Amino acid sequence: MPKSKFADIVSFNFEKFNQYGFSSVQVIGKDIHIYSPTDRITKKPAISKSDNPEELKRTARFFDLLYLTTYETDVAFLAAAHDKEKPVLIALSDIFEKEGLQRAVTINRISRFIKFCKSYKVAIRVATLAKNEINVRTPEEIVAICSLVDPDNKETLKSIRPNV
Repeated sequence: MPKSKFADIVSFNFEKFNQYGFSSVQVIGKDIHIYSPTDRITKKPAISKSDNPEELKRTARFFDLLYLTTYETDVAFLAAAHDKEKPVLIALSDIFEKEGLQRAVTINRISRFIKFCKSYKVAIRVATLAKNEINVRTPEEIVAICSLVDPDNKETLKSIRPNV
């Protein structure tokens, strides 16, 4: 496999990212910012994070990336994301933080969500949102996890390889 550029979004100051195989990393609070849909956006780029698809749908035009934490297959939300050309965020930390049956349920929910995103032609962005260096995964591990949640992982793979 030729050397590719990989990117991630993390929640801590990750200075050794190139040792893990990343060409770039965005740090939450520094390079990219997370808001609830009702927050006033003060810095860009901005991620809208909510468990309510209706809130995300209503405010989608103000944000750069939409993060529906429940991964509901809400048709109106996905249609709005498509119409406003806003990618959705798949946070792999949602899988890593769970164990056993809860992890399996989360993987299934994300997998179904990705299928719906594809059918509505909504762009996907995969990131670990790691909170510390222990939770960082290499690009190879991320690709393997992407193939688990999306067996035809062209979209998810493209989302972690910017400018390829």
